[in-house]
Amino acid sequence: MLPREAFAPALVHAAPCVAFAHNHPSGDPTPSSDDHRLQLMLDEAGRALGVRVVDHLVIAADGFHSARTGAGEPPRQRAVA
Repeated sequence: MLPREAFAPALVHAAPCVAFAHNHPSGDPTPSSDDHRLQLMLDEAGRALGVRVVDHLVIAADGFHSARTGAGEPPRQRAVA
């Protein structure tokens, strides 16, 4: 993904900040080396464009990971009636 594609909606709507998220179909929310590179690129592009990147989440069946806090939690269990 190119920064211009990632930030286009934020720029069109004059958003002061954005959050990004993508999924890991594997079920493991642990960020890959590509995810880390993407986060650095998004942060750099956001600074250049004046749009703050508040977070980049990796969502998976086993939970999620926040690039900002490094934390995540497992998905909530749903009660079956």
